Parts: sequence; C-alpha cells; structure tokens
Amino acid sequence: MRVAARGRVRFALICLLLAPALARADEPPILSLEVRLSGGLMLAEQSSSVTKPSPVGIGVGAEYAAIAYPWTSIYGDLYLNTMTDVGMGVAAGLRFRPQTGWMRFGIGGTALVIPTMKAGIQAAFGGCIKPGNSHFCLDLEGTAYVVGDELQQGQVDAQLGIALEIGIDVL
Repeated sequence: MRVAARGRVRFALICLLLAPALARADEPPILSLEVRLSGGLMLAEQSSSVTKPSPVGIGVGAEYAAIAYPWTSIYGDLYLNTMTDVGMGVAAGLRFRPQTGWMRFGIGGTALVIPTMKAGIQAAFGGCIKPGNSHFCLDLEGTAYVVGDELQQGQVDAQLGIALEIGIDVL
C-alpha cells in the first residue's frame, strides 16, 4: 500500500514540475539550445554565375528571448562547413515571431573565419513546431558574403539554402 501511495506522490510532483512547460508549449522559449543542419545552392561565387551545391553546415547555437511582443530573440551559432568547402564560422542576429503561431523571420550577420575570412548578411524565413520542451524548425535562408580575403571589390558570394534546427528549451 505504501509503495503505491509513494508512486502517486511522485507522479503528482512530476506533473506539478512539468505543468509550466506544458502550459507554454505553444510559446517560443526564453532560452533554447539548438543543433543545426543546413545546405543548399551556391548562386554566385567570386563573380562566377555557376550554380553549385553549397557546403553542408553543421552547427550548435543558442537563442535568447529579448522582447515579448512581437516576440524577438537574439541567436548565435557556431558552425562547421563540410563536403564541398571545409570551413568554420559564426552567425548572430535577431529572430522575430509576429504572432504566437509557427512562423518566424530572422536577420543577422555571418562570418566564415577558417580557412579564409569572409563576412556578410543572412536573412531567413521559416517555421517551427513545438512538441513539449523541444522544437523543430525549418528555414529558407539566404546569405550574401560581401567582404573577405578572396573577394575583390564589387564581388559577392551568395547562397540559398534550407536549415533544419532541433532545439531543447532550457527556460
């Protein structure tokens, strides 16, 4: 009898601890940690108009809520490019969610720092589904590198791709 009562008490405590997270399941998280996979097409590279696969990016990052309405958060990623080009870079910026639904927009900067330096801007549009304390996001992302060691004056490296993020809500 005592074992069954202890089990019920534990179950009730677990429900009380999880209730705030379940109640905000449709809201964006205050702080989340993410793993990211991206890829797409290189639209222009050093004044060449040849389209080719862009590097496959693998990254880790975090997102922190800054403003409640419209929901605005600050994000940062550390990524590794693989396959067609190998390199390491960072990205940071702002994400906006105009409503409590699935849609989000992002704008920020990115810099590839290894093996050569190049920097530019990124813009993204996508959406998220949020089962429990995790989220899955899919974004259409455009990047334009406008300055760099290998870029001459007036040249731009442009990429268009898709990014998949899997995150865990910390707060």
